[in-house]
This record gives sequence, C-alpha cells and structure tokens, in this order.
Amino acid sequence: MTDDAGAFWAFSLRVYATSGVESACLDLQDTHGLDVNLVLFCCWAGSLGVAFTKRQMADVAGQSREWQDKVVQPLRTIRRDMKNMVTNDDQKQSLRDLVKQAELSAEMLQQHSLAQSLNGKQPDTPGKQVIRVNLQAYAGVAGCDCNIVRLCEPIIAASLPAG
Repeated sequence: MTDDAGAFWAFSLRVYATSGVESACLDLQDTHGLDVNLVLFCCWAGSLGVAFTKRQMADVAGQSREWQDKVVQPLRTIRRDMKNMVTNDDQKQSLRDLVKQAELSAEMLQQHSLAQSLNGKQPDTPGKQVIRVNLQAYAGVAGCDCNIVRLCEPIIAASLPAG
C-alpha cells in the first residue's frame, strides 16, 4: 500500500466538507468520545480495500492515542475555551486562529502516522462492507457500545465514489 498522508488528508477534507459529515463527526467525538481521525482512517482504508482486524486496529489506535491525548486534544480544548473569550478582540481572535492552525497541523501529523500503518497491507475489494468492518473494529477497541455504522452513514456515503 502507500504511506501517502497527503492522499489521506485530501480524502478527509473532501469527506468532511460533505453535507452531514461534520455534525456526524462532532457527535462521534463529543458524545461518544471517538477520535475522528481514526473514524476517517477506517473509512479511507476501507475505501482502498484495506480491512483491519480488532487486533490490528488496537495497534493502530494505540500508536495514535498518545499524540491525540497529549497534543491534539489539549489544542482543541484551548481553542474551544477561547471561543467565548474572544468576542470583540482582534488580538485574541488572532491567537485563537493560531491555536486552530496548530490543532489542524497536529491532526495532519496524526494522519501521516496513521497513513503509514497501511504500508505492507494488501488491499481487497474496496467498499462499504470493508469500511463497516474497520469501524466496528475501532468501536470495539475504543470500548464504544454505540451503533457506529449507523452513526457513520453520512461519512461512509461520502467516502465512496458515487454510483
């Protein structure tokens, strides 16, 4: 496979911009405690035909968790906390914008690491079923008892070419 993090990032931006995906991602993140980058990774890998067992997903998620917990999440918390503090102050808004850029850069680096985990994987037939397998493996690893496939339907639909 490939370690093309640029392709994963482009996929994520395209999918996230699709109607209904942002709200689904925020729900998965804020209500269910899931890492949106890992959800998107499950979909991207599945769209390439790469399926993960629960064990393989545990390895991938474990490698990504420290970066998410110690870098991405603290930046997100700072950015969100600043939201109500910067109402009419251009300097504070500029700082919040810098924090947002740092958060996006941190997520891009996380995605680069995730993309590298596809090295050596042999793809099968891409499609919804492979994406569902990956999402269920991730939900199991994350200890999420939600119906992840149902919650991810807009993301799954946006992950595959129309047709």
